Amino acid sequence: MTEKDGNLAFKCTWNDFGFKGICSKEAYEYNISKNRAWCRKAPCRTFEGPPTGDDHPCYESIIFTEWRFGAGWDHKVVERPRKILKVRVGGIALLTTLEPNKLEKERKIIGFLKIKRIGKGEEKETVIYGDSAKSLEIDPSINIRFWNYYKNPRVPNRHVWGTGLFRYIDDEPALNFLKDLKRIYNDKKLANDAILKIDQNIRSYEKTPLQKLPSHDLEKLCGNCGHANLEQAKFCNKCGKPLVTKCLRCQTPNPWGSQYCFHCGAKLNETVRDYSLAIRDKLLGFGRDQLNKPSPWIFTPEIRADKLLQEDPNAFLFGAIFDQGIDAERAWAIPYELKKRLGHLDPKRIARMSEGELKEHFGKVPKLHRFWRKMAGRIRNACVLLEENYDGNAQNIWGDKPESRKLYKRLIKFDGIGQKKASMVTNILSRDLGVEVKDKSGIDVSYDEMVRRIFLRAGLVKSDTMENVVEAARGLNPEYPGELDYPAWLTGRSWCLPKNPKCDECYLNEVCPKVGI
Repeated sequence: MTEKDGNLAFKCTWNDFGFKGICSKEAYEYNISKNRAWCRKAPCRTFEGPPTGDDHPCYESIIFTEWRFGAGWDHKVVERPRKILKVRVGGIALLTTLEPNKLEKERKIIGFLKIKRIGKGEEKETVIYGDSAKSLEIDPSINIRFWNYYKNPRVPNRHVWGTGLFRYIDDEPALNFLKDLKRIYNDKKLANDAILKIDQNIRSYEKTPLQKLPSHDLEKLCGNCGHANLEQAKFCNKCGKPLVTKCLRCQTPNPWGSQYCFHCGAKLNETVRDYSLAIRDKLLGFGRDQLNKPSPWIFTPEIRADKLLQEDPNAFLFGAIFDQGIDAERAWAIPYELKKRLGHLDPKRIARMSEGELKEHFGKVPKLHRFWRKMAGRIRNACVLLEENYDGNAQNIWGDKPESRKLYKRLIKFDGIGQKKASMVTNILSRDLGVEVKDKSGIDVSYDEMVRRIFLRAGLVKSDTMENVVEAARGLNPEYPGELDYPAWLTGRSWCLPKNPKCDECYLNEVCPKVGI
């Protein structure tokens, strides 16, 4: 094998959590028994919360959530980061592992990364970032062996990996692997979306029109009059027609007169409604995948605080009020801190306190909130309203299985809860806490900064108004508009940043028009 084609294979340590979280104690102890170098050093046994791209104990815990893997470190004499010197964007990185008590010849391929970015640094290992839209986690029922596609250069008949976490793979075996994988998926009648991903990668290796245009297209042949224009021309110098048509879905310029995009296959006369539905489907799929992932907490990684929110309806209501102007995880932890300072969260007792007395508790160092004075007043007002209308128990706000619009109207009467928070709370109660709410068509998206940014840049709205955002969500997903809220919020927080958005890493990349970017 050589490195000339720029593909890779990675050796991944066994993870019995599907490579989407921290492995079990049993898997950890097994890996230690096999002298896995990083397992002896990784802080996974003391790690709290779900692994993320910014905070994770090992690459194996985020392979199929963050779609990345690193070259590792040399631990033999002097510890130093390893570098992958010859790899190309557009190639693939096979992800392999050895299940417990299996022989090396049984090493299986569990997925692949479609390489979209290569992270390099003088003091850090090379990190390979995959395109989530084109990378694949192979169905666990498939056992496709790595050594069918790789032979050691010096001892081709031996199945020995040795040291190091990566090997270079030529295009030919990479293509053979993809073709075999597609055949297996077809034979087993597995997911069509996976087959489409595999086929897309096959075409990139076979250099079909996905990568290479016919020669007359490179000469900018006008689709209107047939005149051959210079390659750099944007308009025909005979009839004046534009020589390219930009795909609304992936933004790829196509020769004028084309009916389908040569890059993503979308119709070039696709309407805004068409790509809006594609964006909707991507958002909903992402949101459902995220919500199905096991997590030790819902609101905040402070476990005791999170438990209080799930057990005490008043604490939950207070957390929603606090969720403003600071990180959400910190805001939702404040009810627990307030309870420690007061000794209780009894609305009746809090309502009887003066606002000044309550501010003293809020203002003690460390102050409970960035806007601690305002929040002290809002919490007291909430307790007064709870006493007057709900017998001092927030459970009575939603405990009668109300219609979603009625619940929204009840919540919005609390000081500090507007459209954004009322929609958010209604969503959380129904989605995360199992509260029965009638008619989910009345649960809207929150007019939140992240949600607004996604709707604008994705072209779902033309202008940033609450009415436009809410109505767009109702039109896209009328049975449950608010289902778009969480994935839009998380996408805005993770990739669609106010400055320097990470479009290449975002799962919406191929369908998002990127308005204003």
